[in-house]
Parts: sequence; C-alpha cells; structure tokens
Amino acid sequence: MTHSGRRKTTASLIDLGTPGNAVSTQATLRATESAEVPSSKREAESPLAEKKDSYRVEWETSFQIAQLMQERSLSAAQYRHAFRLIVEHFRSPYARLYLKIPNVVAENITDGPDATGVWETAVTDASLEAQTKNRPIGRRFSLRSHGQEAAVLASPIYGESGGPSGAIGLVVHSKGNDYAQRCLGELTALATILSQAGVRQTEQTTVEDDRSLKRAMVKAADFESLHELAFAMTNSMKKKFGCKQVALGQAIRGRIHLLSISGLDEIPKESPGTRTLCQAMEECMDCDSILCSQDEDRWAGEESTSNHLLHRRWAESLGGEAVASVPLKIEKDCIAVISFTRSQDKPFTERELKEIDKAVAPFSAAIQLVSKAERSLMSHGADEIRHAVHWVMEPGTPRRKLVLGMFAILIAAFFVVRLDYRMTLPSSVVPAELRYVSSPFDATIQSCVVEVGDVIEQGQLLCTLDAAEILLLLDEAKSEQRATSLRLTSALDQGDVKAAAIAGAELRVIQSKIEIAQLRLQNTELRAPCDGTIVAGNVSQRIGETIPLGDTLFELVPHGDWELRLHAAESIVADLQPGQTGYFSSNARPEASLDCEVQGVLPGAQAVDGESVYYVDAVLKENPDWLRSGMEGVTRVRAGERPLWWIASHRLIDQFHRLFWF
Repeated sequence: MTHSGRRKTTASLIDLGTPGNAVSTQATLRATESAEVPSSKREAESPLAEKKDSYRVEWETSFQIAQLMQERSLSAAQYRHAFRLIVEHFRSPYARLYLKIPNVVAENITDGPDATGVWETAVTDASLEAQTKNRPIGRRFSLRSHGQEAAVLASPIYGESGGPSGAIGLVVHSKGNDYAQRCLGELTALATILSQAGVRQTEQTTVEDDRSLKRAMVKAADFESLHELAFAMTNSMKKKFGCKQVALGQAIRGRIHLLSISGLDEIPKESPGTRTLCQAMEECMDCDSILCSQDEDRWAGEESTSNHLLHRRWAESLGGEAVASVPLKIEKDCIAVISFTRSQDKPFTERELKEIDKAVAPFSAAIQLVSKAERSLMSHGADEIRHAVHWVMEPGTPRRKLVLGMFAILIAAFFVVRLDYRMTLPSSVVPAELRYVSSPFDATIQSCVVEVGDVIEQGQLLCTLDAAEILLLLDEAKSEQRATSLRLTSALDQGDVKAAAIAGAELRVIQSKIEIAQLRLQNTELRAPCDGTIVAGNVSQRIGETIPLGDTLFELVPHGDWELRLHAAESIVADLQPGQTGYFSSNARPEASLDCEVQGVLPGAQAVDGESVYYVDAVLKENPDWLRSGMEGVTRVRAGERPLWWIASHRLIDQFHRLFWF
C-alpha cells in the first residue's frame, strides 16, 4: 500500500483509563454461558435506546468473525477478512494489523493518503505499546486543524504460546469519553476472538464457548459501573446454579473488596458475617484455586471438599451450609473471587464446581475492563505509578533498579545540594574618575594634536590657542614700562618726590600686566594633567572658534581607572549587597573574565529602555589596556549559597506570588 507524506497535525493526548492487562489465554479458551439479565429489564435500565443497535451490529460482527475462526488451520486471507470486518464495524479511517500466527500477517486499511499521514504514527505507536505492555490501549485526540475528535484504540492478539503475537490498532471518530471506552471494550472482545484461532491448535473450544465469551464482553460494555456488572452477575449466578446467596469481591492489592451480594441492595461492611466472608474470599485468592467446605460426614473423600480453615469457619457461621469460592483470573493474576452458599441438603459436586468455574471465567476480563474504565483521574494516576514501581522492582531487573537509584539520588540532590546563586546583570564600563581640560581665558583655538580615544601621557601637548593678541598686549605693556621707567628716573633727578612715587606705582601696574600676558602666553599650549585616555572633546572640529573662559575642551580618564555600572532589575536588587564578588565578561572580549567587587547600589531607579532599573557600582580588580569607556557586557555576581530547588524555581514562585497575592 502506498503511503502519502505525513501532514502536520496538532493533537492533544488524553489517556482513556484503559485496562492494565489484556485478556488471558485461558480466558479465551474457557467460555460458557454468561450471566444474563432479562431482556425486558435490560431495556428498561438502558439510558440510551441507541445502544441496542450498536450492540446488535457488534454481535453480528462478532458472529461473522467467529464463523471465520472455526477452521483449525487459518490462512492469512482469513485473518485479513476478519480484520476488514472489524474496520467496517468501527468505520475506521485508518487501521493496522500485525500478526505472527504462525506466519507474518500485515495489513493497513486507510481512507486515503491524508488519513495515513495523520494517523499512521499514532496507530503504530499504540499497537506496539499494546503488544509490548500486554494490555489494551486507548487515547483520545483533538485535531485542532479539523475541529474534530477521534480515538486511537489498540489491543494485543495472542498466539499458541499464550503471549502477545501481534496487535490490532485503529482510529474511531470519538463522540465522547464514554463512547471511546465502549469502543475499546468491543475491540478487546473482537481481538480476543482472533486470539482463539491462534491457540486452538493446543486446546479445543466449542462454538458455544466462543459465544459465551463474546456475550460476556458485550455485556460488560453495556454496564456503566462495576457495581452494576457485579449485581447482574451475582443474581444471575444465584438463579442459574440454585444457590441461596452469591457474593462477588474484587481483588485490590492483596485484599478483597466486596462489590455485590445477591439479594442485598447495600453491603453491611462492618458486620461479622461480611468480615468472615471477606476472609474466606482472601483465603481463596491466596490459594489461587477453587475452595469448598461442606458436610464432611456425607462428602468425606470427595475432591470437591477442602479443609481450609477460613472456609470451615464461614460454613459454621452459616449453620453448616455448603460454601464454595472460585477465583477469577487473568493469566496468573487473581482479579476477583466469587463465592456461593447452598443449603446442607444440596452440597456442591466436583462437576458443578467445574461448571461454575467455566461459567464465570469469561467475566475476568470484563470485570477488569469495567473497573479500569470507571477509574477517576487520581486512581488512574496512582495505578500508573504502582505499575511503574512494579516494573522497576520486579526480580531480574538490575538495570531498572540502577536507573531508579540514580533517579532517586538526583531527586535527593535537587532538594539537599546547595550551590552558588549567581545573578547575571547587564553592565557597562564607566570611568572611575574624570579630569577636565578647560579654556584658561577667552581665546581662539589655533590647532589640536589629539583625538578622542587617544592614550596620552602627563605633560603631552593637547592643543594650542591663538597668541597674537596676547603678544600685542605684551609688547604694548613693555613699551609702557620703558616710558614709565624714564619718567621715574627724570622725577628722581629733579627731586620731585610726588612724581617719582606716581611713576613707581604705574611701573608696578605695568609689570603686573606683563606677567599676566606672559602667563597667558604660556597657557596657550594646553597639556595633559596626567596619564590617561581622552574620552570626550572633538577640539579638532572647533579650530578657529572663539571659546570663553572655563569652557571644557577635553575629558580624560586617568590611566587604568575604570569601574562597572551594573543594571539591576527591581526584583533582584534586594539580593545585591556590598562586598559580593563576581566577574565581568565584555562583548568585545567574552573569553577574558575580569574579577570585580560590588561597592553599593545607587539610590533611585532609572528608566532604561522602558524598564525601571537600579544602578550598581562595582570595582574592577584589574584594568587591562583594551578596556574602553562604554564597553558593554554581563556581570555574574555571586550572591551566596542557596538550595538547588530554590535556584531552579524561585522565579516561578515569585511570579506566582505577584499574580495571586499569595
């Protein structure tokens, strides 16, 4: 068959609560009359009239398949024919059959390449899981692109050895969880019929046995709860075998839980009689065989009579009545126990006990199917956990135990181990100190010999100012000085003390002007006050511009004097404390990590890129030559040891607190 390319489909997976174990080989071989409820009562109890038509169609399909399976040696064509009948029964858009009974039989049926692309993987996975885990599988899918719901169902098929020899998987259009569960029960029953042909070569069954098993599975799908099924079974068995009372109890983790006692609407769980009955049922479950206790005098030596203590006590509590218990098993597991009581004058014979065992055996799978179908989500999860624990802890699985041990160690480490909690903060390089070179007087820029980013040394020439006006003022002052000196000399020669004093004062004023002009002349060459790097001041673009006194021309950072400016979000700023250490990685050289130490958090938040952040100062312990002002990177600050679970989940916990105020 040609398969088209797979089409992407968005699906959500929901487990249906499928049975944990498949129908046993022995159960498929032993089929007798099933417990029946009168048809008029069944019709009256059924909440949906449409169930009748569904069961009628399922019965016809079961009968047709059973007719095909009558031959001792079946061909691949007969298996394929039975497979097509099942697909037609469910109106499945895609189905898959794989068998090795005894040769390989593989068949795919699909509506078209689209159905193959959508469902091939899901059906294949479910079929393989059903075969390997030895249990039916059911999953519901929601196709968002189509607005439809469907269910993928799969059931194992057994061969001569009694183990899974293949599986059948298919897709049904889902009408809800109850409908999908009922379809899973029908598929399990039909797969059981296919299994009978594979094991018929080792044990013989009759057509009536096959019909009993099919009727048991079909009736199981008709009941909405396990208690309804148990009530029908106990009342039907009481009438069929002429018993005074019949009780059915489910085996759950080594204990018996009573489901129904014929003739009683409610079970008095705390009464002495009920406890005695449960103890006898648990004795039968532990012995894993049919137990019977009745009149030893009349039936001494009969193989049907056992001498088990709890059954004798049960018989004595009933005044010496005949009692018997039969285990209902799937493979080696006891699923339930059904117990019978009769009057003293009508004891059980060995033949009757075998008939009872043969009649109730087909209901083992039905009880398990209905029990697991009505589980709650919590019960389903608990059962899956127990199944996983059993899978790991069963004998002969050292690798599983090793993996479990490693997993347990990891979980313990998750809650016990403490690690350094490191906060990653965006950071930038900023100068620790700035030096400014300003204009010493009103002047015009004549030239500039450095640019922003240049590394300079102390005393290095940065730029020059125009000195022409200063030189003119200096020449004028010197001329005035000479003239005043001559006037002072003349006044002294004439003995004019007053004129000499005035000339002397003017001479001192002129000398001050000369010194000021000489000082300005020296300051026309602006030089670096220290070693460092120019970080601002494009003076080369301002040549010819007249600048006022005090105007900043250059900004420089003393050599190697850098620090970090960390940007901390409000949610983590409380975790930052002075003295914490970390390391800085720049975007320019991420391979070079520089150690740093937090100095403190600056007061007041700042708006950065639309977010409120706090500035945190940190000192670098080393300042390489390649550092530049404004370089960005990240700083990882060590905030102390914290539990691993807190490191992994504290952000989610904080978000939960903010959202729900809890």
